Amino acid sequence: MKRLFCLLMLAVCLTPVLARAQALPQKVAYLTFDDGPNAQTPELLAVLKELDVPATFFLVGANVTECPEETKMILDAGHAVGCHTMYHTYSKLKESTGYVERDIGRFMD
Repeated sequence: MKRLFCLLMLAVCLTPVLARAQALPQKVAYLTFDDGPNAQTPELLAVLKELDVPATFFLVGANVTECPEETKMILDAGHAVGCHTMYHTYSKLKESTGYVERDIGRFMD
């Protein structure tokens, strides 16, 4: 599982570099999905494929652990991924400035 998280973090680092390397039109919209993956991910990926639309998925580590096949499907489809912390407990995000740092650090545990 650590290998998967490392790959996700590498993708996060490379996404801006790859985006700059492409010739972009003047107006660009980025389609993002938060808090996945989940049971609806395969259906969403099928729609994106049918429409030939790339997206960025901000993944929650706990969901990656629970849905490894869906995570692999996102990566295999060539979509960009980002880290949305390990648990993404919204109430705790607001309580402590150090919570996000600790929550992201849980990826490496």
